[in-house]
Amino acid sequence: MPWSIRLQRSSRSLLLIDAKESIPPGNDYDGARKFLKRRIMKSLKEDRELWYTSKAQELEKAFATGNSHGMFQLIRLIGYRKDD
Repeated sequence: MPWSIRLQRSSRSLLLIDAKESIPPGNDYDGARKFLKRRIMKSLKEDRELWYTSKAQELEKAFATGNSHGMFQLIRLIGYRKDD
């Protein structure tokens, strides 16, 4: 499953992506595109960190309750898998 499907993007990230796509082409807008690119990268990094934090909390909860099936499902979801 590709990262883009597994990770939930925040509405802020989606708004920034839409704003970047709405900038007209041309050298006059290079600064705006670079600025938005940095903001998008930072926002997506924060989204990724929140996603991993929530999954770690779910994993701890599954461990504490003895839910081994849930634990292995989360490990499979979180674990590294090469995208095709």
